[in-house]
Amino acid sequence: MEEKHTTSKRTAILLVIFLGLFGIHRLYLGRVVTGRVMMCLGIAACSIAGTAMSVRFDPISTIAPAVLAVMIFIALGIWSLVDLITIATGKMPAENRRS
Repeated sequence: MEEKHTTSKRTAILLVIFLGLFGIHRLYLGRVVTGRVMMCLGIAACSIAGTAMSVRFDPISTIAPAVLAVMIFIALGIWSLVDLITIATGKMPAENRRS
């Protein structure tokens, strides 16, 4: 017997607004591979930014990691914005999930 999973468009939109940088909306919609990629990139960017901010003795050496973190955040922000538009317009349906 096959289970039917239902996903809410409103829930997906709220997830992309609040947790879009971590790809939670993609995991919710069943797009597991790209959701995990977004999650790993989001965690990496937060880790890099946190490490760059915690180094206080040499501000020159923190520029490169900070720039890298900002670039990752910008890329994830654009990706999330595109996902928000495609979810809102109905162009990104939920994938069929099989357990």
